[in-house]
Amino acid sequence: MDDMCSSWNWRKTCGLSELLRARMERALEDAIAQTKIFTHFTEAIEAEEPTRVAQARAAIRTWEQDAEKKDGTPCPYYYESEGELLVNQYRVGDLLSRVIVVLPPIDVKLQAELAQGLPSDPSRPSDDEDAAALADFIMRGFKIENDRARYSTKRQSDSGTSEQVTDKTQELDRIAQSIRRFRKAQEYHMPAVYASLTSEERNPERKTALTTKLFLPSDPPDHDVSLTTATTRAMEARLRWQEMIRELDILRHQLRLKGCLNRFKAFNITGQRDNTRAREAQDVVNAYVQKAANAYRRHRDAYEALEGRGDWQKTMRKLKNADCRGLGDRLIEQMEQMSESNVQKFLAGRREADTSGETRYELPWFWYNQSEEAGIQITDELMVEWCKCRARAQHIVQEVRLLDEEMRRIVEFSTNMAKQWQERCAPKDRMDFGAKHAYATDLGWEDGVRAYALKQAWIRRSQAAKWHAECVGHRALAQRFLALHTTEGLSVDAPDVPAWTHTEKALINDTGISEPSSVRALDIPSQDTYGVPTVTRHAKRRQ
Repeated sequence: MDDMCSSWNWRKTCGLSELLRARMERALEDAIAQTKIFTHFTEAIEAEEPTRVAQARAAIRTWEQDAEKKDGTPCPYYYESEGELLVNQYRVGDLLSRVIVVLPPIDVKLQAELAQGLPSDPSRPSDDEDAAALADFIMRGFKIENDRARYSTKRQSDSGTSEQVTDKTQELDRIAQSIRRFRKAQEYHMPAVYASLTSEERNPERKTALTTKLFLPSDPPDHDVSLTTATTRAMEARLRWQEMIRELDILRHQLRLKGCLNRFKAFNITGQRDNTRAREAQDVVNAYVQKAANAYRRHRDAYEALEGRGDWQKTMRKLKNADCRGLGDRLIEQMEQMSESNVQKFLAGRREADTSGETRYELPWFWYNQSEEAGIQITDELMVEWCKCRARAQHIVQEVRLLDEEMRRIVEFSTNMAKQWQERCAPKDRMDFGAKHAYATDLGWEDGVRAYALKQAWIRRSQAAKWHAECVGHRALAQRFLALHTTEGLSVDAPDVPAWTHTEKALINDTGISEPSSVRALDIPSQDTYGVPTVTRHAKRRQ
């Protein structure tokens, strides 16, 4: 057992370089994306209102210095909205009867005006535990829908490397397993629907994980509504409505960010290099916008299948692709105090409709719906997202720094171990074993000890030289990245640091690339008196 454990530990030690290089590649890829978004985000906000960034940094310092995080301490990473998801309200268990459900003003208005509004209290389950279980069951179905949509967007191509194919297979297996767990809960909450399913639908395989229907109350088998109960349909309707509100909130949030970035790019970004960087940041935000829009459409279609057509469609309208366009912060702040008609007149005046070639400009409905009735503070929401973006950028920069230090330490560790074994070539301490064991102290024993110590020293030096050659390119990229970014995650202009092309990065593992002058001291292999690579200190100038 000791031999097996020792062998495993040695194999793990030999694979440290490969492990750290893989982690560094992933960290650098994420770091470039996160810091790019955070930098453009910060520049865009500072261009609009510089004091908000300073106030957010002060709030973060106050929050981080409060070790106890007492109740009442404002959290810079959270914005308290007016609506709460219904599933969270049900999970309070026995306190449910004492909780007042707080709905957004738009929801209160809907229930007061519409005959086909949300289900009333008599249609709710009387048992709090059953209500919580039913809500959790339906929310589990929503999660599977989101996982499928994310897979279809992320895995558009069937080709790829062996690692990518493995990731696709594992993700499909997770979705299929989630559906099987969902079926077990469906057997309890929707027994009639479960009884009508085939064995393939109850236990889907990997190849059918994306196409197998969940058969929620909004989509029963063969559209047979009799297989579902009024309770399950009412619960899904309430949850779908809350999800529509939440997705519109996310959509507005991402469009504010999109508009902020677009405006900053139009007025401040010039040149091919800066435009390319700004375009990549915009593409990330556009992906989040499309994700929220698709989720809203999915929930709206399900709600329409449950409730049918009605006046609720005036509140939750169809979302067109043309509606998903961003607006500037200052424009939105002026719109908040206006009604729908005043907003349209305001925009028509700004765009000079009579001379622009457009006879009419229509503001996307979800902007004035939200600003007129819910009155969300747009700037506060935007700064909460900035704080979260800052935290992500800080974390990934620190990850790159730690990986760079770990790469340095594994080389330094092997170098020190080689020195220790070199010192053991001539042992100073001896033990007297008596005349019977005199062979343990004779010249032959000394020669054997010296040979073993030299062998171990050679192994450690070779290991250090090998790890240095493998990690030098990755460390150079990491240190160049750290030289171009602050600890907060902001990109800084550094024209004196040479640029590394994608071709050079691809050749790191094959040929090795010398570090730029900004790279700090590294361990460079040389030859010792035994003809074995050793490690010395070679100081590089740090710009």
